[in-house]
Amino acid sequence: MNSKTDISSRYIDFYKQHSSELTQLSSAVIDRHRAKAIDWVKHNGLPDTHNEAYKYTDISKVFDHSLDMTIGLKPVDIDVESIFKCDVLRLDAHLALIAKGQFVSKSPILQDSPVVVCSLKAAATKYPELFEKYYNTLAAQSDDATVHLNTALTYDGVFVYVPQKQQIDKPIQVVNLQIDGQHNNAVQIRNLVIVEEQAELKLVFCDDSLTSNPHFSSSVTEIFVGANAKLEVSKLQNEHNESQNISSTFIEQKTDSTVTSHQIALLGGLIRNNLYMTLDGTGAQANAYGLSLIDKHQKVDNRTFIHHAQAHCESHQLYKNIIDDSGVGVFSGTVLVDKKAQKTNAYQSNKNIILTNTAKMNTKPQLIIYADDVKCSHGATVGQLDENALFYMRARGIDEKDAKMLLMYAFADDVINKMSIASIKENIEDLVRRRLSGELSLCRNCTTRILENFIF
Repeated sequence: MNSKTDISSRYIDFYKQHSSELTQLSSAVIDRHRAKAIDWVKHNGLPDTHNEAYKYTDISKVFDHSLDMTIGLKPVDIDVESIFKCDVLRLDAHLALIAKGQFVSKSPILQDSPVVVCSLKAAATKYPELFEKYYNTLAAQSDDATVHLNTALTYDGVFVYVPQKQQIDKPIQVVNLQIDGQHNNAVQIRNLVIVEEQAELKLVFCDDSLTSNPHFSSSVTEIFVGANAKLEVSKLQNEHNESQNISSTFIEQKTDSTVTSHQIALLGGLIRNNLYMTLDGTGAQANAYGLSLIDKHQKVDNRTFIHHAQAHCESHQLYKNIIDDSGVGVFSGTVLVDKKAQKTNAYQSNKNIILTNTAKMNTKPQLIIYADDVKCSHGATVGQLDENALFYMRARGIDEKDAKMLLMYAFADDVINKMSIASIKENIEDLVRRRLSGELSLCRNCTTRILENFIF
C-alpha cells in the first residue's frame, strides 16, 4: 500500500469509527451524503502532486500530520468579546462564530428579520426542504477529494438564507477561530448560503487563531445567488506559520445576478483556496479579486475556475501576490466558455512581485473557449519592485525601507480598492500595512504601535 493510500485509509478508518458520533451531532439530511462521499475518497485517494490541480502544492503532508481529529461532542465555551482584543478583526457587522468546527454564537442573529443566520446542523432540522434542495448539490460534482472528505466528516458550520427582495442593514461576519492551545486540531467546516431573487448580501469570512499550535482547517462553502440578486463575499485569512488551511467555495449565479469575491491571505503556513463560479443565467456578472502576502516558508495557492454556462455574461479576475524570503505563491486560473455562451466577456490577470532570489511564483492562467463570439483575455506577470520608482522616491528624501513599503502597498491597494464596504476596506488596509512592515504579530489595539512611525 503506498503512502497516498495510507493517508486516505486513516481518514476512512476514522469515519468508520466515529460515524455514530457524527450522526449524533448533525442531521439526517447531512448524514445522507456521508457514505457516498467517503466512498469517493476511498476510490480516488487524497490528491498529491501527480494530480494536475495540485501539481505545485503537496498537501499530502497536511493530512499525514499528527492532528487531533476527535469529534466535538462537548460544547465550546468561549467569551466572544475577549477574542477581539488583539488581531481578530471586529467589524460593524452581525457576528457568527465558529470555534473548533462548531457554531458557538450564544445569542440569536437577526431574530426579528426574515433573514436566517444560524448553525448548519440547526438549519438542516428547521428548514429540511430548503436545505435538501441545495446542500451538497454543487460540492458533489467536484473532482477534489478534499471536498468529499469534508462532506463525509463535517457536522457544523454556518447557514445563511436571504429571502426574495430582502436586504440586511450590515454585513454578516463569520469568524472561524482556532482556540485550543493544548491540541493540534483538524476541523471540517461546512457553510451553506442562499441568496434568493432580488436580494442583497454582504458576507465576510475570517480565519483566525488564538493558538500557535499546528492545526488544519478544511472548509467547503456552497453559495446560490438568484436572479437579479447581489452578493459581495470576502475571505480574510490571518493565522500563523503552523496553520494549514484548505478552502473550497462554490458559487452558482442566475440571470442578471452580480457576485464579487475578495480573497485576502495575510498570514498562514499553507493556504489553498479553490474558487468555482458558475454563471448559469444570462446577464450574470462575476468578479474575483485576490491578494496574498507571503514570506518566510509560507505558501499560498489560489485556484479559480470560472464557468460561463450562458450567453451575455461577464467575468473579471485580478489576483496579486507579494512574495518575500523563501515564500511560494501559486495561481491557477481557468475560464471555461461553453458553446452556447455567446457574447461572453471574460478577463483574467495575475500580477506578482518577487522580493528575493529564493521566493517563487508558479502561475498558470488558462482560457478554454468553445464559443466564437466572445471577448476574452488572460495574462500574468512576475517581476521585482520598479528600480526607477525607488530611485525617484529616494531622490526626494524617502529612505529605502519606506520607499519599498510604499511601492508594495500601492501594488496591493489596487485589489483592496475593489472592496465596497468601507469598514472592511479600512481594516484590511491597516492589516496589510502592518503585514508588509512585518508587525502583524503586534496587538493592533495595544498602546505601542510601531506603525505609527511610518509615513502612511
